[in-house]
Amino acid sequence: PGIAPENMRLSSVFLVAAVVCATCALSALAQTQCSGTPNTNPIYTQEPVFVNAVKNGKRYLAGQGDDSIILVHVWGSPYEMGLAQGLLMRDELQKMIPEYNAYLDNMVATSITYFPEFIRDFLAKWGIGAALDLTYLATEKFTSQRFKDELRGIAEGSGVAEKQLIRLNMLPELTKAGCSIYGAWGNATALTSDGSLFQLRALDWDANAPIKRYASMVVYH
Repeated sequence: PGIAPENMRLSSVFLVAAVVCATCALSALAQTQCSGTPNTNPIYTQEPVFVNAVKNGKRYLAGQGDDSIILVHVWGSPYEMGLAQGLLMRDELQKMIPEYNAYLDNMVATSITYFPEFIRDFLAKWGIGAALDLTYLATEKFTSQRFKDELRGIAEGSGVAEKQLIRLNMLPELTKAGCSIYGAWGNATALTSDGSLFQLRALDWDANAPIKRYASMVVYH
């Protein structure tokens, strides 16, 4: 079943605003469950190993075993960079998306008591996918066309439906996740090519999230 566009527009702002309130409870729960020790592993300094290349992109592998990370370099237009990503990460994306969807369903099932009743009713009727679709509808006008073009390229290159990729990117917005933010400027970047501001945001997924099995870094040229 689907939701009429006009009803989605009326519901989107209402739903997204309400989820912000519910997120406070979820955030408090996550903090009480947070545990672990600082990462004291040495920094990996060896040259990455070349894996393969496509037009507008190359793939490398750094590290070994559970400590490995996929390194992808892309260049060209946003669509061309997305297409290269999709081709180079096709197998991983086709495996990860179903695992990610199952993870979301389980997360909602285990955390649903922290949401207001009307959100629980919405999720029970339409599912988490509809909530992510509403989030995209509410935020689309603030999203640059280059991101949309890149997602379209990733979808075509990987064979994964574009809607699934959009939903993948909407969860942090739906939950208003803060995660970890890092910034460097001034003297800290003075020796780089242009001395500009560097900003990094890490998505602090829990240890059971399937995304951890697909560690990767994309470098845009």
